[in-house]
Amino acid sequence: MSSDISIGNFKLPKTCDDNFEWVPGYDFVTEKDAKGERIVNLEFIGTTNFNFADTARVKVVVKDGLNYDIATKEYNDALRLMKIWILRYKYTFYQLDKKIKKTKGWRSGFDITTASTTLTGTVLATTAEKNDTKRQNTGKILPSIGVVAMPVKEAAAPQKTTEQNQATLLRVNIKRLDYMITENQLLGTRDPLINAKTETLKKELRQSQDQLREVPTEMSERFSEKQLNDYFDNPRVQKKYRFK
Repeated sequence: MSSDISIGNFKLPKTCDDNFEWVPGYDFVTEKDAKGERIVNLEFIGTTNFNFADTARVKVVVKDGLNYDIATKEYNDALRLMKIWILRYKYTFYQLDKKIKKTKGWRSGFDITTASTTLTGTVLATTAEKNDTKRQNTGKILPSIGVVAMPVKEAAAPQKTTEQNQATLLRVNIKRLDYMITENQLLGTRDPLINAKTETLKKELRQSQDQLREVPTEMSERFSEKQLNDYFDNPRVQKKYRFK
């Protein structure tokens, strides 16, 4: 047998009905080869017991192959990195939500106190006797305390608008990344679209990192993956950040 390109690791046919076996390596076809393929011309010369010779020429087209071991490793690395960032985003979401909830509690306390003071003043003013000037004056003063308390509320517990927007953006990105993981699961051990799915995971993670660049993220050592998932998927939390 002869070949126009040097090849190795092949098995020659020695008798009739025997097969020629050759498995090219994954690096046989390179980026320099046109159309991602390489042509090998083989020539076989056989003789019979009566010394009659015959020649067979075979054209073998070797296309760029996929090394599934390397491709699977790259896919698993991309998947693992995305899951790590999802947990970071969920912990950051948890921290922001706690800040928003604490501020909301403070502001609700101010509102209740103000409303109670105003109501008390109204009751005193309307039920005071005509000669009870002290009670009448108190009833007039108390409602104004509520007005004075409003700037105090805004200074002591301003609304967390930035944090609210960041938490909403985080939640949207987490949902999208979870969806992309589900949509890009491998179909068996030889998924022909493994490279495309790997690139999709990398692209989606980069896009999320760009969108959340201004959001300071951190990883929690106190919370397990299950605790973060349970908090994120809590129906009350989902209702709070549901799009209207």
